[in-house]
Amino acid sequence: MNNLEALPEQRLDRALVLKNTIEAVATGGSLSTLVYQTLRSEFVSNPVTKRLLPSFVVRCLVEPNLWAKMKAVHEGGGAYAARRDYLNRKFVPLLEFLETGGSAAGAEIPNILTSYDAPAVHAA
Repeated sequence: MNNLEALPEQRLDRALVLKNTIEAVATGGSLSTLVYQTLRSEFVSNPVTKRLLPSFVVRCLVEPNLWAKMKAVHEGGGAYAARRDYLNRKFVPLLEFLETGGSAAGAEIPNILTSYDAPAVHAA
């Protein structure tokens, strides 16, 4: 996808375009810099979605940075499959959040619940 006008309106669909754009780089293709930077900026500028993005998306501003990261994930035989698997795993938090409606409270509940374990109760 090379055209901003062709981007979907729904945030979940936009997140999938971002993931697929990065996957293209991870599997030897290229990306539309404008599309990548637009979507990256959109998700990074929101504090909730920024926390859910893979950290390398926050750090990688341009395609050469993405390629270096993807190349470091796996080289040699099976690299494309390994990189796809890596991307799928790294995008799960963001995609699950957006699939469930994308509320800020929904993103905080797992963090809150983990603080109510037995050691936390004893510490209180």
